[in-house]
This record gives sequence, C-alpha cells and structure tokens, in this order.
Amino acid sequence: IGVLSHFTAETIGLHTVFSDDSRSAQQVKSWLWDFGDGNTSTEASPEHTYADAGKYQVSLSVVDEANDQDYFERTISVIAL
Repeated sequence: IGVLSHFTAETIGLHTVFSDDSRSAQQVKSWLWDFGDGNTSTEASPEHTYADAGKYQVSLSVVDEANDQDYFERTISVIAL
C-alpha cells in the first residue's frame, strides 16, 4: 500500500506546533521536516518558532519500515501577536 505523508499545523503567533498525520500499512520510521526558513527537524511532531511573520513553505518527508517514501508540503502563515 505504501505510505502517505501528511501533517497538520497549529500556529499561535510565531510559534507553530506540527503534528505528523501520515498514514501507512507499516510503521513510519523517519521524518524530515523543512520549516521553510532554513531550519529542519527529524522529530515526528516538532514545534518551531519563526523569527519573522510571513508565509512559509513547509514540507514533510516520511519513510516507513518497508522503505516506502512520501513527501507533502503546504504553505503556512505566521503572524506576530
């Protein structure tokens, strides 16, 4: 069946909580987040604080135990409170 990469993002000011929402018949074994501002994370569901308000292209790449890979990206907006 493979793996389907997906995530949700909850933004409060410049701080964003990302939640992995990937689907796979196997267990997801690795995550690579690119927050769109030069920072990355390999956590499953990381938190990130942006230095500046704006729109950022965030991507998530996942690999499951069958070594199937998938990639998902979306634009998020962060604002200074």
